[in-house]
Amino acid sequence: MDMRIKKIGLVLIVLLILVNVWKWWSAAEARLRGQDTPQAKLFSVEDFQVHGLTLESQGKAERDLFRPGKGASDAATNETGLAGKRIAAARAKPVAVAQPVVIPPTPQELAVMASRTQLAQLKCIGVLFQENKPPEAYMLMGDQPYVVRPGDVIGQQFEVEKITLEAVFVIDRQTGVTGTIPVDGRMGSVNK
Repeated sequence: MDMRIKKIGLVLIVLLILVNVWKWWSAAEARLRGQDTPQAKLFSVEDFQVHGLTLESQGKAERDLFRPGKGASDAATNETGLAGKRIAAARAKPVAVAQPVVIPPTPQELAVMASRTQLAQLKCIGVLFQENKPPEAYMLMGDQPYVVRPGDVIGQQFEVEKITLEAVFVIDRQTGVTGTIPVDGRMGSVNK
C-alpha cells in the first residue's frame, strides 16, 4: 500500500511538471511569433504604475506639524495671542543639559591599573624541573630577562607563587593583583 501511494504521488508530480512546461513553452512560442495571446502578454507597463493620492489632489495642508502656530487651525487661538506667547516663551527658555559626572579613579584603582599593565608585559619562555631543586622559570618583562624560583620577585613588584609545566603564577603583593603567565612566550592573563 505504501509503495502504491508513492507511485501515485510521483505520477502526479510528473504530470504537474509537464503541464507547467507546456504552458510556459506555448507562451514563449507565441511571444516569438508576435501573437497577442493571454499567455504571451503576462505583464504590461500599466501593471507597474502606483495609484494613490498626490499632493495636487490633496490640496493645501491646513497646518504644519513641525511649526506650531503657523497653520490655519491655530488662527482662532492666535487672535487672542495667548498661543503665540506660550510658544515664544517656550522657545526662549534655555534648557539645562545635565553633564555626565566623571569620577576620577582612586589612588588604589590607579595602582591596580598600573599593576595590570605591568603584568601584561610578563612572558614565560620556559621552565626547568630538576631533581632535588626547586623549579625555575625563564621570564621576560619587556626586554629584561629573569630566572626565577617560587618566592622570587620579578621587577621589584611581582612575587612568583608557583611554577608548573603549563604556567607561572604571580601576585603583586601591594595591590593583590594575580596573574597566570603561560609557558609558551605569550602574554599573561590577569586573574584579579
